[in-house]
This record gives sequence, C-alpha cells and structure tokens, in this order.
Amino acid sequence: MTHIMTRDSVEKLSCAEEERLVEPYIRDELRGAKLAAFLKHLDSCESCREELEIYYMIDTGLKQLDRSGDLGSMNIAGSLKQKVAASHAKMHFLRNLYIGSVAVYTLTVMAIVMTLLLQIRVWIFK
Repeated sequence: MTHIMTRDSVEKLSCAEEERLVEPYIRDELRGAKLAAFLKHLDSCESCREELEIYYMIDTGLKQLDRSGDLGSMNIAGSLKQKVAASHAKMHFLRNLYIGSVAVYTLTVMAIVMTLLLQIRVWIFK
C-alpha cells in the first residue's frame, strides 16, 4: 500500500534543502512526501517564499518573453500564488483519498470478519 505522509509526519527541510527543490517545484517535478515537505517549509519560512518568488518570476518571465516578447499582460505573482494554492489543494485531496481508502479497507475487513462469525454461528447452532 502506498504511504502518504500525514501533516505531522512530514519531514522538516532546512532552507538549503528547500532551495534545491525550488526548480523541481516550478517544473512540477515534486511528488508525495517531497512536495508536502516543500509546502510545509514554504508556509513557515518567509525567506524561502521570497526565494521561490524570485526563481518563479525569472523562469516564468523568460518563458513569457520567449513566447510573446511582452511581459505587460502577465501577473507572475498571482500565477505563483495560484500554483502554490493548487499544490496545497492537491496534497489535501491526496491525503483525503488515502484516508478514504483506509476507511474502505477497514470496513471491508470488518464486513468479512462479521460474515465469517455469522457463518460460524450458523454452523455451530444448527
């Protein structure tokens, strides 16, 4: 079974580790526990949020310039906020999906056990 990190069990990242994950985050290459740890650190560290904003503005700005040659119509800061919010929403969805799958698995096992107990009762008390 896949292990999804809970809010309390997410590893803590140092600012140096966080900085190495900025580019993979911008390229949407972070998944699972790494993404959760990145977002958790980002929520608590103003310095790393600023670092991410700088990298994101440079990366997105250069891509926009390559495409259209104009930066005037693009809201880079708003785009980053949307990306971070979407990442949080994705992690929340995955956490809830994991909790739901554990609940279904538990109910399935309980149903099987109850069925077996009822069948044993029928065999013993004919």
